[in-house]
Amino acid sequence: MMTLIGVAISVAYLYSSSVVFLIPGGMFFWELATLIDVMLLEHRIEMKTAAGAFKALELLAKSIPTVAHVVRNGEMVDVPVSEVKPGDRVLVRPGEKNSC
Repeated sequence: MMTLIGVAISVAYLYSSSVVFLIPGGMFFWELATLIDVMLLEHRIEMKTAAGAFKALELLAKSIPTVAHVVRNGEMVDVPVSEVKPGDRVLVRPGEKNSC
């Protein structure tokens, strides 16, 4: 996408400069300036959105618990999340947050 916009900006500038100095025709400086402004605005909005998404993912990663309540042999045992194996029964209490 940026390659297409870069080519459009370059062609519009070169053609308009040629019209000023060499050949007769219509100039596109106003359209060129508008295209550049729109692309800069779009880039700013995109970067602001990406930064917001990154912050949301950081907050989500912080909410991941470090301790799991695993039921083994009929008893609940608190173990680090890294030690939970496939097939383990994990107890998740309603409204539980990363408080451990």
